Amino acid sequence: MSVSIANLFNYSRALPEPFDSLTSKKVKVASKYASGTEATLCGSVIKAVHAFYHCATNGGEGAVGWVENKKCVAEYKSSMGPDLYHLVVIDVASGSALASVYDKNTETAEQYVAHASKRDGAALFFCLMPVLMSDDEFADNYNAYSNQIAAGYPDMKLATESMALMCDNAYRRIKDETCAAHIKINVDKSGNLLRVSPAQLDSGVFSPTDVVAGEFTIFAKTGRVVISKATNEIKHSDFEGKYVLDPSRKLSAVEQSLVPKLPEWYIIPPEAVEICKHAQVTTGIKTHCQVKRRSLRLLYCWTSPGLCALVIGVLTHGQRRLFFMISAARFISQSSYMGTPPVIPEMAVKAWSFIRMRSLMPSTMMISIGLWISRHAPTTATALRCDLSLNN
Repeated sequence: MSVSIANLFNYSRALPEPFDSLTSKKVKVASKYASGTEATLCGSVIKAVHAFYHCATNGGEGAVGWVENKKCVAEYKSSMGPDLYHLVVIDVASGSALASVYDKNTETAEQYVAHASKRDGAALFFCLMPVLMSDDEFADNYNAYSNQIAAGYPDMKLATESMALMCDNAYRRIKDETCAAHIKINVDKSGNLLRVSPAQLDSGVFSPTDVVAGEFTIFAKTGRVVISKATNEIKHSDFEGKYVLDPSRKLSAVEQSLVPKLPEWYIIPPEAVEICKHAQVTTGIKTHCQVKRRSLRLLYCWTSPGLCALVIGVLTHGQRRLFFMISAARFISQSSYMGTPPVIPEMAVKAWSFIRMRSLMPSTMMISIGLWISRHAPTTATALRCDLSLNN
């Protein structure tokens, strides 16, 4: 079953605050998945993003999470009554969706209809937030928009563009089945969705195994997710470019392109500063455990964006101690910034093969690092096992 895009993205509905006073819903930005140069604000996506933010940071009602990392499950708080919730379950592999309008007081449910003349589908987008946030473009713009909410929208232009990019990102990924980041969700022209039955609620079959934001009170009784925040802020200007290992060495254009730029929302951990300081003061000291700068770039690929802060400071030239890089990667991969753990991309497989072919590391160390990766990226680990079997 395909998605009836008009039932989810109905642009005739009024926009919620703070966009309700805009004269046009068109914004001169576009998602990386779009071929055009303009995005359209969608009220349903805006409501879902706001609900997710308030659940995650302000103790708002509602919750979203995972069931065995296969189904997204959500309790979306309706504004139509103090006890009304929209319950949604979406199987991310098949796109099948269940939804009900649930009265928490009477414990009764009615059918949820996502249609231009019925429900606006905000609850469905809210349920899909963990999937939407898995994309770097969506996550980066969500973080930028979150900063605007927290500060009272000091830069309305930035807030509008960030929201427009999230709306366009969601639209392209849901509509285009050929998109590399395509999201499946089945909503036909009628907009009728199968109900979440009382028997399913009683059985606990949709009880979340992982809570992403908020606190579940209907599917299950869960505690509220605690999102850690930085206690001591390290300014980007005090970190970027401050730990150059060899000032005489000039970067080529290709090398310069490998140096990432920290986004404004990124929190720099103090441990990254300490590691960079140590790397700087020990430059030139020969040890028995050295690797070339390609190893540092490889480790950055494994832990991006978690190791982004470290790479900015120490990605230069010469040889570095491997255990410092591994320690940094372990620490940052186990930390959580903005409530989202670092992502280990599949490009690590290619980098892994690259470094193995050039024998840049002892085989025992390669195995140790491979085991470490398997704990943080099972999909990547599977590919690495295939690589090892083909090359050994």
